[in-house]
Amino acid sequence: MERYDNVKRVLLETFFGPPNVGVYSPSIQSTLYQMARATLNRFSNIDSVQLKMPNIHFLLVNISNTGGQIVKKEAVHLVFNVRFDCISFCLSHCHHSRN
Repeated sequence: MERYDNVKRVLLETFFGPPNVGVYSPSIQSTLYQMARATLNRFSNIDSVQLKMPNIHFLLVNISNTGGQIVKKEAVHLVFNVRFDCISFCLSHCHHSRN
């Protein structure tokens, strides 16, 4: 159970980033890769990581009023409520043998 908790901690820390600033991700594929890579780098006894996430899109909403002033300074996103299925990802260590 301890190893499970440690792996979960690495995945969550990589996904969310530092609490005060978070982490930018250009795509779900990038996020999954970073999470798997962090896990493989941290745990030498894990050979591969398989992850799956829903592919949900969030659209930035323009909330400026008629005068062009921003009503709220934080970004507001609208969940695009269409099923986009899931993105599956697998990353493995590459073990080379020398003959």
